[in-house]
Amino acid sequence: MKMSERGNKPHQISTLINDQVEQSDSRINSSTAHQNQSKRNISERSKEGDDSFEFEHRLVTARNQYFNSSDSRLNPTTSRAIANPTNSTSPRPSFPPFRITFVADDTPSELSIIKDINKKCRISISYGRYSKMGHNKSFLLYANSSEQFDRLMDKNIWPKQICSLDFSLDLPSKVFSSYSIVALGVPAQWNLTKFELDIRKQYPTIIKVERLYIKGGIPISKVRIDFSSNQDVNKIIKNKKLLLDDDNMSFMIQPYSSPLRILRCFNCQQYNDHIAANCPHKDNPICFRCGQNHPYNPKCINKICCANCRQDHRAGNPNCPIKIEEGRRYQNSISSTTNNKSNEENLPSFVWTTNQPKRNTPIHPSSASENIQENTNANAILDISKKLDLLMIKIEHLSTEQAKINSSTHNSIQLLTSCHKEINLLKEFILNKFCPFVCEMSDAFLGKSKQVEKDRLRPLLIQFKQDFKEATKSTAFDTRTNAILPNSSSNESISDDF
Repeated sequence: MKMSERGNKPHQISTLINDQVEQSDSRINSSTAHQNQSKRNISERSKEGDDSFEFEHRLVTARNQYFNSSDSRLNPTTSRAIANPTNSTSPRPSFPPFRITFVADDTPSELSIIKDINKKCRISISYGRYSKMGHNKSFLLYANSSEQFDRLMDKNIWPKQICSLDFSLDLPSKVFSSYSIVALGVPAQWNLTKFELDIRKQYPTIIKVERLYIKGGIPISKVRIDFSSNQDVNKIIKNKKLLLDDDNMSFMIQPYSSPLRILRCFNCQQYNDHIAANCPHKDNPICFRCGQNHPYNPKCINKICCANCRQDHRAGNPNCPIKIEEGRRYQNSISSTTNNKSNEENLPSFVWTTNQPKRNTPIHPSSASENIQENTNANAILDISKKLDLLMIKIEHLSTEQAKINSSTHNSIQLLTSCHKEINLLKEFILNKFCPFVCEMSDAFLGKSKQVEKDRLRPLLIQFKQDFKEATKSTAFDTRTNAILPNSSSNESISDDF
């Protein structure tokens, strides 16, 4: 499988190849003319062979060694057993650089730039280098992780000045491979332009959709989709499917893995051991064309012979059995390391009860029966998850209704309490103020009236006073009993239970 004109090459390296060769030349005795000639030959054949992975490793300079790059600390005299990549950790992924071009001619040092950016952007970048672009010096800043890359892609976090100098910023235009996925089951006859428009409605961060091809340029039912950030990528990988504009149609996906690149020394033609700048056999170069011991010569007329398998092809040929075996060994070492980490970190947990993201495990080939069983298990888990989600929705609805009922009950209790207070105030006014006033007025009236009127009104007054006295006693009792109504614990418990 291969991509159609992806153009994923190491980023902006042509301006530093000469600097790298000068770094390597300064470490060897310049008195030997044969050695100088071999170094010049190495620098002149920067584009020979078919291993672009060598370019990326040629960029390791003294600055890179200062900034904790474990891949660049190999001693030129290190033996092959020590430098074997299977005994070391896998190299970190390379991100496209951020180009910082200063306006002033006087530019600060690499360390001061990185320290100032880390302070102002609140980040922990560890590597950057200068690169000449025309007559202006530009600084290339590299992210260490996808989180740092996403943060630096936001122009709002960048300061106005770096080291008190004005600058211009150029964001990377290429997409890192971890921001890509492969959609499975997309018919080869489909128009990708319309397909891209449909899936952009659901995922607006998509920047490119591209068909995958096999040998011979034959299209297959796999499509690579590139995103501008890893948020949608993580969401899709978590759901294990790519949704269209509705939930009725989706495509299975798998994480995109970039093609395997095998390291080859351009001096001695060894695989997965070292690069030409750190080759321990610089005095004994091997021709990539004929496999004989002589310095690089682009006009070599000897018979073509591989320096590794001794067959009739050049070193680095994709069909070389030694290269294929090294690639298989390197892939197995990476897979075993990934599986060990997955087994250590993959603890049992329920996805619907935790907010932790699911870990992405590599996809391995499996048989048809295993695929059917995996699909059955996945469907069962998906069905259980949907039921649990429905149950959670119903519980949330009941909780909302209960909160509404509690609020209504509380308002009713407050209304009853207010009415009770108003009734008590009215009783207090009638019994404590109005009735005594009527009694006093009656006594005064009876004292001045005639005897006949006195005899007629006196029984009424006596009866009124008796009723007033009884009402006063009963009112005092009612006030004591009704005063507990607003603070009744029974009412509160009933409302809470309800």
